[in-house]
Amino acid sequence: MSTISKLLDRAEERGIKLGLENMHRMDAAFGSPSAAFPSVHIAGTNGKGSVATKIAAAMHYPGLKVGLYTSPHISSLQERIQINGRLIPEAKLEEHLTSIFGLNFIRPTFFEITTMAALLYFAEEKVDLAILEVGMGGRLDATNIVTPLLSVITTIDYDHTRYLGTTLDTIAQEKAGIIKSNIPVLLGPNAQPFTVFYSTAKEKNAPLHRIQKSFSDFEVENRAIAKRACELLPYPSSDEALEIQPPCRFEVIHKQIPIVLDVAHNPAAFRALFQKLESQFPGQPIRALVALSADKELEPSLALLSSHTSTLHLTQAPFPRAAPVESLASLIQSQSVILNPDLSSAFDEAYQMASQREELLLVTGTFYIMDQIKQKLSLF
Repeated sequence: MSTISKLLDRAEERGIKLGLENMHRMDAAFGSPSAAFPSVHIAGTNGKGSVATKIAAAMHYPGLKVGLYTSPHISSLQERIQINGRLIPEAKLEEHLTSIFGLNFIRPTFFEITTMAALLYFAEEKVDLAILEVGMGGRLDATNIVTPLLSVITTIDYDHTRYLGTTLDTIAQEKAGIIKSNIPVLLGPNAQPFTVFYSTAKEKNAPLHRIQKSFSDFEVENRAIAKRACELLPYPSSDEALEIQPPCRFEVIHKQIPIVLDVAHNPAAFRALFQKLESQFPGQPIRALVALSADKELEPSLALLSSHTSTLHLTQAPFPRAAPVESLASLIQSQSVILNPDLSSAFDEAYQMASQREELLLVTGTFYIMDQIKQKLSLF
């Protein structure tokens, strides 16, 4: 895939561009794969990938052929596109990417390309159902060309404010953009402000379902949202399969010390993460290895991280939007900060110091460091 990889790299350099024009043009060029299968469309600030994975697993177990599209990936681009838990074969992915790059009249973004590849694959494989996770926002997200059986909005909080707005109302309005006329929508308990979704659903005559119970654990909350979504779909499902979790969501690895891998990357996710750490490891001192993207809510995220840890080891993820360690350090008041832009040696240093002090080591902030860390831990 060397040529394809270069083309993907070039597309990634175009950055983030919200809008549906490219997707509609590609969809038309390929004969509307977006309409070839039923789908569930999932948006939300946090939890949407976990909820999507749980719904796909629960629907797969009764014998359905279920596609799953999530992002970003940890180790391989193929992870984003699956059917019944099996990654898209590399040759098939290359075939669809080649077809997309053959549309010379369109210059799609990286996410638009991977989304169209997923739609093409699911249509070709004639899936019974596809679970599609929104990349960012909802209204102008590349996935928002489908008309699903069910729309799901998990949570609303501050993230991607450069693109989605700086208030919860404006963020909610963007995510409410996945609500379709006459299509039911399910809200998680932290999908607020409720009035935004209520007015949009009323305007579009979309039946509105809402989980009102509060949960102290985000994994339990995600499971409840997925279970209710399955109940709203016209298919059998398996409650046992709802226990599945994607990798690096409070993934605990016991080495010489406990190591927790978690892809939390915004203030709400960090609050939930530290709440669970206190529940699972009460009183345990925490040292954290952190990398963040430059387009995140850096200052409040770093304030939470520094207030809950003994020391922050700031490093840099190997991808274009990574925040330089110096810019992160400039936002922190704490003196307990160690800078090392080299991810591998930063982990070694953090692990050694945590081991010496019998601390828990938390690795967090972005998907884009997890593959290298997992390799160092010999999990792959």
